[in-house]
Amino acid sequence: MKSILKSIFFILLITLVTEARAQFQVNVSVDTVHNPVNKQIIAVLEDYFKVARKDSLAQKFWIEDEVRMLKTFDLLKDIYSYTRSKDCIILGIAKEKEDVFRIKLMHESIGTDGKKTVYFICSYIFYKNGDSYRIGNALFWQLKADQYQQLASKNIIYHFPRNSQLPAQNIKLANRLLDNLQTFLGKKLDKKIDFYSAEDCVNLYRLRGFDYYPGTMSSVTKHGCGYTDARNYLMYGNNSGYQKHELLRSVLILCPDGAAVLKDGLVNLCGGSIGKPTAYHIKKLLPYLRNNPGVFKNIDDFYFFDEETVPSFVFNAVLVHYILKKDGPEKLKSLLKDPTLKYATLPELLEQLYQIKDLSGFFLTEMAKYEDGNKKLEFETLLD
Repeated sequence: MKSILKSIFFILLITLVTEARAQFQVNVSVDTVHNPVNKQIIAVLEDYFKVARKDSLAQKFWIEDEVRMLKTFDLLKDIYSYTRSKDCIILGIAKEKEDVFRIKLMHESIGTDGKKTVYFICSYIFYKNGDSYRIGNALFWQLKADQYQQLASKNIIYHFPRNSQLPAQNIKLANRLLDNLQTFLGKKLDKKIDFYSAEDCVNLYRLRGFDYYPGTMSSVTKHGCGYTDARNYLMYGNNSGYQKHELLRSVLILCPDGAAVLKDGLVNLCGGSIGKPTAYHIKKLLPYLRNNPGVFKNIDDFYFFDEETVPSFVFNAVLVHYILKKDGPEKLKSLLKDPTLKYATLPELLEQLYQIKDLSGFFLTEMAKYEDGNKKLEFETLLD
């Protein structure tokens, strides 16, 4: 009996020890035998990843300034799968300056075909804090390293590269757009949005801390990237000062509980994507849909068409356009504030709002009205 109890205790002990720290693969070139700094930094990161989902436990690993400044202090948290750290490889640790280190991680994923691919490569910054280390976002370290400038306007604080200029007219247009969006929704931003810009996609994501992220390397366009962190009032985009699509993502901040499909639809209807209006993407997508109506059976799985056109952007914009034509702006505004619709899918919204189940018939009919690409969708300038 004693031997059985000992065995059970031993198994439990091993389980607790194993669960006490997330385990990473470590590149063979990373010296964890003779270099105590590398070993200590990796240990801190492993311990952090174990509790990263709970801010109350995670914040002790983070530098205090960023915990104070950001609602969600780890800016990679939304896209990182902390529970799958076994798929994460520590590629290296570099000394940025005295007592400041960069740890580089590669995250892998396995597709439905069973093939492994690189999901992204990113960095965290580690600051020596007495005898231990605290973690920080690569973004803020990079802003200092690249000597970014700052310019405050009515609704937006711009952060942009040195030796570059933001056109004054574009700043004016950007603030007017946000004024119009707030007026339309009847809600106000309670603080300014920090907008971080870069010359192209690769540099924009490098600023965020990524060496590689899907979509940042494209042979079609170098200026089409953008990202919005609604919880932290952060946006990322190009150096124009007026990236309409991304600025309209402020609807995520202003209507946190509204239907994601409708918010996305409003952004794409009024802001287009990749610098092109929705009618442009309809013209490209419609012939394919006519020849492949089967995509409507699992419309949520049809997430890629080409590097320029995102099917869901088009479908969501068409739905919002239909709501505006049929029931007007007040109806859309009420729907954007309805928390019961927050997680409703596109098919669910069509059926619930208009009893439409035939997605193929609906979208092919509505999109055909704008097939020539010259006719604008009537509510495209709703927020201008």
